[in-house]
Amino acid sequence: MAESFTYYFSVKVGFGNDFLKGTIDNANSDPERKAFFWVGYNDMDIPLLSGDVISEELKKGYKDLYYLTLMSSIPRYREQTRLITYTKSHMQIWRIAGPVRDLPLDEFLAHRKDCGANHPDYDKNATEKNKAIPVFLEMEKSRDRLPACIDSLRVHNYLNRGTFRPLFSINGDLAGEGSIKSEKLKNQFLRTGEVSIPLIKQETEKKSHETPFACYARKYLDWFRDGNEQRSFQETYQLDETDVYELAFLMMSPDQLETAAMMFAMSLGLLPDVGIGKALDTIDVRASLRYKKDWKNDAEEKVMVIQEIMGKNYLLSPEIKKRLIRNGTLLIQCKDYAEVPELADHVLCFLPWAKSPDGRTITLSQLKDYLSLADNANKFNQFRDWLNLLMFYYQADKDVLAKHGE
Repeated sequence: MAESFTYYFSVKVGFGNDFLKGTIDNANSDPERKAFFWVGYNDMDIPLLSGDVISEELKKGYKDLYYLTLMSSIPRYREQTRLITYTKSHMQIWRIAGPVRDLPLDEFLAHRKDCGANHPDYDKNATEKNKAIPVFLEMEKSRDRLPACIDSLRVHNYLNRGTFRPLFSINGDLAGEGSIKSEKLKNQFLRTGEVSIPLIKQETEKKSHETPFACYARKYLDWFRDGNEQRSFQETYQLDETDVYELAFLMMSPDQLETAAMMFAMSLGLLPDVGIGKALDTIDVRASLRYKKDWKNDAEEKVMVIQEIMGKNYLLSPEIKKRLIRNGTLLIQCKDYAEVPELADHVLCFLPWAKSPDGRTITLSQLKDYLSLADNANKFNQFRDWLNLLMFYYQADKDVLAKHGE
């Protein structure tokens, strides 16, 4: 696959994307029809361009509108830009058809009625200054065909907190510095650099550094869009089995990290009674041995396995050990809440990587090293099966993925 840089942006169409379904229906029913995204901003004028930059100061809270104006108005950016939206069942990739424009009131009201958007705040937005991005639908594919880390971009916190957000800054902490071991991944496939977009007149360049996860997401979407490429993701980018195995650990969404923690607990021989989805609670997974009649005999063994994964240099926290042996319970947190007092030393942190590993943290890198040892080849089978599922999306040909998503 020829290397090129595509700017992917996640777009919110209306409040809670409630204009999206109608826009998709219109685009599918009549490809020649001029579709557009309603993006609001009725309290702002469209920023003025001076050549290839915005001519006014960057105002706090309106960076999305600046990006939107620049990427839609400059032909060379427009050609390189793709927009991503998600419904409950599908992902859509759109192309920009022209510069952002003001939306006349009668067209806005007709579009609102056509899309069945009934949010009361639209009454406040019924002005002549609503903004629209002309678009046309490039492709729509089932989300079942996507690896979970790409699919979960739909609920990514940073992307959902804005209207027009670039993917090149997402998830900067999941693949941390020093956590990429494969030379192929580190020096070629995930080699990242500065993304230079001239933004405003006072700054000739606004530079952002593409994260490893963002680099991977961009390349996966490039491969997914390429209708001429039918080989697997692995073959297209000339990755070997060990590269793909490492990608399965490196490219996890926050939701997947919690799933990994649950699979870890189950492979360890405990059963989670509370898994993911606990919102603001500080504990992501609570797993227990207490349902077993002889659980006290098993607890010491589980402590030894956890210690083996951590390595000899970091002694398991006495509080975690005591809770597991006395109560048969393991509490796991998947966010780096080092300053939360109630976590203290009795909660096991399960993280992608750690700046300074300690006696209460297991990292994905440590777990990968543990599973790679020949003596452990028959251990953690449930976790290994789950990794095989993650790797499937990188190793399957496109026709296989198509059948998988039907």
